[in-house]
Amino acid sequence: MTDDLIRKEMRMIKDLGANFIRLGHHQQSRLVLDLCDELGLMVWEEVPWCRGGLGGDRYQTQARDMLRAMIDQHFNHPSIILWGLGNENDWPGDFEAFDQEKIKAFMTELNVMAHQLDPSRQTAIRRCDFCKDIPDVYSPSIYSNCAQVELFVNGVSAGTRTRNSQDFPAAGLRWLVTLREGENVIRWMES
Repeated sequence: MTDDLIRKEMRMIKDLGANFIRLGHHQQSRLVLDLCDELGLMVWEEVPWCRGGLGGDRYQTQARDMLRAMIDQHFNHPSIILWGLGNENDWPGDFEAFDQEKIKAFMTELNVMAHQLDPSRQTAIRRCDFCKDIPDVYSPSIYSNCAQVELFVNGVSAGTRTRNSQDFPAAGLRWLVTLREGENVIRWMES
């Protein structure tokens, strides 16, 4: 994408009223994070461990290196509130073996590493039910056609919402979540 297109899309996100964005599972352009800082968008940044279980030693070394590089390079962006550790890691089929205990152990390793590299921010994953107690924030699959959603914060259920709830507009679920770290309170809408 060109810089002009990135600027246009980020401005559109802000103009929609968003105050939180979960970025894709790849290294982001510096401009994206600069604009999030400038526009006041809170960011969940993702490491590229996405789907399919867990690869071998080389794969795991690369995932560690990418997490370390992401945090080292983007540590000074005030917009980042969550370091993403993985996405849909419970989805089997991308590797020959699928071992939940090895996935959990590696997720735990990444979580510890992220907190060592940046103790001021929380960690998050999306949809890996058997790992939901590892990161600080767990997000199950949230789609506008789902019947019920449960959100986990710091490994504890923050409750559920159903399709009939007033918090569930036609465009999807909008749920105010409050995370407390010391005296700081962060609020965002998950949709």
